[in-house]
Amino acid sequence: MRNLYALVVTGAVMVALLGTIGVLAFNRVMQSDVSRKLMHTTAGLVFMLLWPFYEDSPYSRFCAASLIAGISLYFAAVGLGFFKDHLKLTIAATRTGRPKDLLKGPVLYGLVHTAVTAIYWRDSPVGIMSLCALCGGDGLAVFGGLLGRILGLPWTLPWNSKKSWAGSIAFLLGSFYTSVPLMTLFVDRGFFHLEAHQLLRGCAICSAVGMLVESLPILEYDNLTVPAAVAFTSQLVMSSAASS
Repeated sequence: MRNLYALVVTGAVMVALLGTIGVLAFNRVMQSDVSRKLMHTTAGLVFMLLWPFYEDSPYSRFCAASLIAGISLYFAAVGLGFFKDHLKLTIAATRTGRPKDLLKGPVLYGLVHTAVTAIYWRDSPVGIMSLCALCGGDGLAVFGGLLGRILGLPWTLPWNSKKSWAGSIAFLLGSFYTSVPLMTLFVDRGFFHLEAHQLLRGCAICSAVGMLVESLPILEYDNLTVPAAVAFTSQLVMSSAASS
């Protein structure tokens, strides 16, 4: 029953969060570029913050993962034209506002969250770190690039003219400063163990790797390449320490 209650609460929070961003974007209170990255940044972090509400059982991870899988199926159904977008998420979640574009980034984003939740869950720093890089890092990189242009700092990266130093620095800081408190929360709750220096060093290394991968000229796939690279790195630098 605790898992059921946790699922209901998590679902209500996620629908309220996504629905609010969707309505704001639909009514032009915020631009779609802002709403898209706000959704990208906040959804996964809020979802992870609710993980401790689930009970300690082998099935809890799949219960939590089913919620994100359901949201991904909703995006896919709207993108394929099976459902109307009652949550007003199309404008908020895509660059163009076309339902078919939900089948690209948003669906892939949801599937990555589903897989990470089911595989790593809250018992490993690997999944938490990879989702923090995807949400806090990749999400804030765009805001960093925008701020850099506003401040007159349009310096682009030598290997990718579509990325800026300001955006990459924002990725690094966003990934690091979202992963450290979340990782500390799960350590304090006893889900895994990491010494403070191991936690800080691991978050820094993984954030740097994520920043490098995000800066590569593979824009259509960074929802996949960033968490994959960070998961591999955190498996090397944090997983063994957490299990010891």
